[in-house]
Amino acid sequence: MKGRTASVEVLLRSDVKAVHPGAIEFERNGQLERLAAATVIWTTGNANHPVIDYLPIAAQNRDKHNRLLVKPTLQLPEFPEVFAARDCAIDPSNPQPVIAQVAYQQGSAIAHNIKAIMSEKSPTP
Repeated sequence: MKGRTASVEVLLRSDVKAVHPGAIEFERNGQLERLAAATVIWTTGNANHPVIDYLPIAAQNRDKHNRLLVKPTLQLPEFPEVFAARDCAIDPSNPQPVIAQVAYQQGSAIAHNIKAIMSEKSPTP
């Protein structure tokens, strides 16, 4: 059996402009380019929304990526009436991956805790 091969092109520091059947358009060094592709695997970083940078949260309540540190209940230490989740927040005692499944779980936990507080009960991790 003969082995299969595939050509791989890695594009760094490029802005994807469009993905079409059979090709990808990207901008690199100010030039718009098109690359024929049968399969496109696109990975990208994530960053906080700029508004997070301007919130009045002390530096000791942020991590090295400027994410907000939260308690296990997803409340902000300085403002316990405020909850934060997903990619703008992290619980240092239980860091979670920045994926949709975790966001759904965190959203559910926040809703549960808001309901608990409204019923004069303590929020839970």
